[in-house]
Amino acid sequence: IEPKARMFFVTLLFYLSLYFSINNRSFLLLSSFYVFILWRITKNISFAFFFGFVATLSFAKGKGFQVIILPLEEIPRWAFFKISYWFPLYLSDVFLFGFLFIYIRDKLLGRTRVVPRVFIMPLFLLMLFIIWVLLGAFLSFFPGVILLSVIQLLRMAVIFCVIILVFQHFNLVDQGFYGIISASVIFQSLWAFLERFRGGPLGRDIEAILPGTEFGIRSSENPGLLRISG
Repeated sequence: IEPKARMFFVTLLFYLSLYFSINNRSFLLLSSFYVFILWRITKNISFAFFFGFVATLSFAKGKGFQVIILPLEEIPRWAFFKISYWFPLYLSDVFLFGFLFIYIRDKLLGRTRVVPRVFIMPLFLLMLFIIWVLLGAFLSFFPGVILLSVIQLLRMAVIFCVIILVFQHFNLVDQGFYGIISASVIFQSLWAFLERFRGGPLGRDIEAILPGTEFGIRSSENPGLLRISG
């Protein structure tokens, strides 16, 4: 079987195995085993980490930290809930920063090419924006929240930068990238179909359901668009 076909079937089996995931620990264990199999197929640890990140990016699994901005008892009236800031750490970030570590190590050892100038200018402007946001911490009553927000901005920036870097240095079509995307679409479509057929969530740990939006969230831009939950 060609490597691209193996990537597709291995990814599909990985997604199906998540039905039996019961907590973050089992999710991380299954994901790590999946990345190990990818490494055996591609013979490249960078590909394995990157593909593992892509395969797990759609799952809001991990830990979160809540920072209370205004407690419920300090709100004078019409208080239904406390005002807080939520800082998430996703398990997909493990594979993202694993890939970054290898990329930076190879760059320091001279194994990678220099980033083209066309990529440097947008990155420079983005970093200026993040620094501008960071300066707001000195004028805010909640500097910790600003710092955590900057970390989230950096994470989003890193995701976009990693995609550009990977497409510049590697031929992802030959490595089975679209097989992973196809497996993800098939799995999520099947899961959404089963939820609709059952009349609600399947009750598994891998699901991310908000109360009142068991079947999806309508787009604010267009009520005709529905983002399937789960």
